[in-house]
Amino acid sequence: MDNKKELMKGRLIEMTQRISAPAERVWQAWADPARISQWFVDRAEGGLIPGTTYKLSWDKFNFTVPYKVEEAEPGKLLTLSAPTPHGRLGISELVFEQDGEETIVRMVNAGFKDGAEWEDEYQGIVSGWHGTFAVLKLYVERYFGKPKQGITALRPAPFEFGAVYPWLASGERRKRWLAPFGPQEPAEVMALTNREVLLRWPEIEGEIELKAFAWGGGTRMLGLRVISWSDDSQGLAQREGEANEALGRLAALLS
Repeated sequence: MDNKKELMKGRLIEMTQRISAPAERVWQAWADPARISQWFVDRAEGGLIPGTTYKLSWDKFNFTVPYKVEEAEPGKLLTLSAPTPHGRLGISELVFEQDGEETIVRMVNAGFKDGAEWEDEYQGIVSGWHGTFAVLKLYVERYFGKPKQGITALRPAPFEFGAVYPWLASGERRKRWLAPFGPQEPAEVMALTNREVLLRWPEIEGEIELKAFAWGGGTRMLGLRVISWSDDSQGLAQREGEANEALGRLAALLS
């Protein structure tokens, strides 16, 4: 990719994650459509051949990103590009480095605009990447190759991020709206940002994500996503109503 250095200038997101697994396995979690749909997306199409398209889809959000594969070196490097909503070319570069029995994954995401009007978008994507790498680590280290089941609940609500944060970050406050749904408190925190928290949920062999984010048209949303790699394929699906009720309680507290 001849112009990568130029595209990497400007506002960036940089992140590093250590994972106790071989680099080839971590690479497969991104590169194999069957694997990436077990932890990250709902559907994936294509393969990592430079010049082709690797299409990733999140069904609940009715959202698909057709990434162009710029560079792909198995177990070492992956560079994807896609147009952003504001007309720039977004670049995501992942470098995989074996370090003893661990893999170091280094990510750079570029293509963001500066300015206050873009801050919500930027902070939301930063938060999303923290969550993504936490789920990647859990999947690769504990559940690699297992199919997932999941719940995604969404609810529009008026709030300020500073006001919703304590209801996500504090175990005592979470009990007031999330329980009896969710893991037992005190729960293991896998990732925490200014607008979301990811908790391990050992009882279902999975995790739960509690989110606040900006939506199109100025709307703000509360979200709850659960991923389970349990062999019980029915147990989680039957609890979607509980997830929606929990978000309703949180929205009422915020109002």
